[in-house]
Amino acid sequence: MLEIEVDHCHWVAVDLYRNDFVSRWASLFEKTAASCAVNQLESFSCNLTESQAKERLIAAITAINQFLKREFIDLPKEINWDDQEWYNYLHSKFERLSGTYGKPTGLFEIAPAAIKDAIRALNFYVHRLEMKSCHTIPWYISFDKDCYIRLPLKFDDYKLFCDVMRSGQAFIHYAELGKTTVDLYEDNLPIDYPGLKNLHYYSAEISLYLGSDDVELFSNGFQNWAKDHSIDITDTKQGLGIIPIGEVKNIDQARQIVYNGSSITNLRITHHGQTI
Repeated sequence: MLEIEVDHCHWVAVDLYRNDFVSRWASLFEKTAASCAVNQLESFSCNLTESQAKERLIAAITAINQFLKREFIDLPKEINWDDQEWYNYLHSKFERLSGTYGKPTGLFEIAPAAIKDAIRALNFYVHRLEMKSCHTIPWYISFDKDCYIRLPLKFDDYKLFCDVMRSGQAFIHYAELGKTTVDLYEDNLPIDYPGLKNLHYYSAEISLYLGSDDVELFSNGFQNWAKDHSIDITDTKQGLGIIPIGEVKNIDQARQIVYNGSSITNLRITHHGQTI
């Protein structure tokens, strides 16, 4: 069982599935939790209003431009927040600033911590705003990326992928820098988009979906688009969808705790009442 303490007084419990992948994930989770701080701002971004998320995105853009001493990222006076091209533009700027896992840009390597945070926030709040609604956004257990660990999925792990996000489900968080095949469809990007990265790695980070209704991850539109582009979405080796690791024990209680919470203050994995 995974237990997450919020604000030093409430606990959210997750019954973990029993399989080889979850066992390996739990080991990685314990190592990460022992050595990495929780990113509280990202973890509780599900509680932000849309206007608050917009403010954080603009603050990140402003900090980056000030550091570079030029308007590297155009910031119009009137932003059309419903324009997907605007988010695509910002994500392209993030890719140029950040680089990829294991291959950061020279700028990112020498940038002070505050600017690294701003570059990461640029990416994070673009995705947060693309998701629009508030409490249908999964609760994200986020760790400090400077000590971030990720491992490649094994052959049999791909069998665990599913295309439905179920109420109360915990699943591994996207551990890539890029866009998935689903993102290409939803963001109206070309099929040969250079930043295409489906899920082939996992980290200790997870998301917990606390919404009331199950979410189909592959819309009819995406399925038709994939067929038109000869993409077999039933082939789990493509790394599409999510890998569930467990289920929240008391989802109504969890909602009350998370939606009124502000910080994760303890993390532990227990087995038969004993901490592992």
